[in-house]
Amino acid sequence: MRSFDILNKDHQQFAKYHRYIAYFLVLIVFSSALFSKSIQPAHPVIAIIIICLVPFIQNYTSGYFIRRYGSVISKNLILLVDSIFFAFWLVIVNFSIMPSILVLTGLFCAVIWLRASWFTILAMVLMFTISLYLLSYLFGIDQIELNPSPMHVAMICFIAISIYLGVILFYFRRQSFMVKLEKKLADEQTSKYLTLANKLARYAPTQLWQSIARGESEAKIDNKRKKLTIFFSDIQGFTELSEQLLPDDLAFILNDYFEHMTDIARRYGGTVDKYMGDAILIFFGDPESNGIKEDATSCVNMAIAMLNEMKILRERWKRLGYEGLHIRIGINTGYCHVGNFGTRSRMSYTIVGRDANLAARLQTAAEIDQILISESTYHFVKDSFTCIKKGNLNLKGLGEPVATWQIVGKQQAQQASHRWLDYELQGFNLQLDLNELKPYEGAKAIQILEQVTKRLKLEEISKHHQQ
Repeated sequence: MRSFDILNKDHQQFAKYHRYIAYFLVLIVFSSALFSKSIQPAHPVIAIIIICLVPFIQNYTSGYFIRRYGSVISKNLILLVDSIFFAFWLVIVNFSIMPSILVLTGLFCAVIWLRASWFTILAMVLMFTISLYLLSYLFGIDQIELNPSPMHVAMICFIAISIYLGVILFYFRRQSFMVKLEKKLADEQTSKYLTLANKLARYAPTQLWQSIARGESEAKIDNKRKKLTIFFSDIQGFTELSEQLLPDDLAFILNDYFEHMTDIARRYGGTVDKYMGDAILIFFGDPESNGIKEDATSCVNMAIAMLNEMKILRERWKRLGYEGLHIRIGINTGYCHVGNFGTRSRMSYTIVGRDANLAARLQTAAEIDQILISESTYHFVKDSFTCIKKGNLNLKGLGEPVATWQIVGKQQAQQASHRWLDYELQGFNLQLDLNELKPYEGAKAIQILEQVTKRLKLEEISKHHQQ
């Protein structure tokens, strides 16, 4: 029974079955007209055979033409056959009005259903005209006269048209409902997968998954040798602090630290490789790069921003009872292998090479709140930053001494513009970056400074009276 449920068929199958229904309704109308003797065709049996055979011929030949010539030619042939049948129908029903309207309605629906082009419609009109002329000549019809239909034939035609259009409309309504249901399910699945993708994306560098999403990279085992600037940092004294704090407090500090440092890295275009305990590995130059010199400059700017951010974090943590947290930073520029390492079932996007290890060794040799860079990085950033030579250091795991430099700050010429203000006292920390301050936030900053100044003056007056 399922094969006869045409409402659950696809468009092509429905077109096949509903054509059978259409010609079956035509056959009923023709039989009723014969029974009432309102029409008297010359060969009624031949007409009945033709009405029965046309839909079968159309359906079985359409499959062949679709396979051989494509669906466009097949649907055009079906419409041309329908136009010829319409001419044949007008002749055998003696141009009776209601039966003619019945078949014309079916032909009109077929044109809409198959989305016929204007060229096909013109071809149908031409084919109908030629067929009507030839058939009229064969049946001895000299002139066309529209004849009224008997009441019962007209009623049967009304019922047939209603059934035919009802089946089509009900099918479209059901299909529309199914499409909406499938769209809803698809949207739910898409939302589910997007949520999952967003969650999984947090386990990979932002630049990496964006590159994969754009089709610029592939998730496969592959790596390349490339010149990068590598940043390595850790928190001085974190090991000792971890022995004193509860696990929840330790996790809070570590996540707070990583959150702020990662935001800074993202702002300067760094690729956050991994977190190792309290250490962070970041590199510049892949999958996106602005050039070796610009990458090195961005890396040092990021390191300075992190040191400034740590001053704010220290004050916050101090109010919570955690003191003495400082960071050390090592930066090196050199060639590494960067890409996906691992297996096809699990891989990691990271860097491998001696120059990556050198950045880690520089971080270990740095003092607290110090940025220590290699000579290769120094050559790229010396024109933008004030550097102090720290001499050649013997670093663990390296056979020869390494020339190192300490980043003090930006060049004096840039500092003279006073675009950056940084003051730190016991219980007082002020950082003002006029390059980052939005124009519309200037008035708010002035208001805050005035409030702080007023509060300090009141505190001074109160202390003076107490003395």
